Amino acid sequence: MPTLAELGFPEANLDSLFGLFAPTSTPATVVQQLNREVDAVLRDPGLRGTLLAASNTPFAGSAADFLRQVQREAER
Repeated sequence: MPTLAELGFPEANLDSLFGLFAPTSTPATVVQQLNREVDAVLRDPGLRGTLLAASNTPFAGSAADFLRQVQREAER
């Protein structure tokens, strides 16, 4: 069976991206608070270890950082 690269898709991304999304009408203060809380959880050593052991890479950052990542994936 040929690989995706051999089929002409050398840039194929088989990773999954998980995140939280909110309606555009969500107040910025609420988005910022949710972001702080999620970042704090993702920094927990126990959770990080569990995620890494399952081949998941925790990504903590701003809502703008996440938006850029989603946009890059959409372009691919």
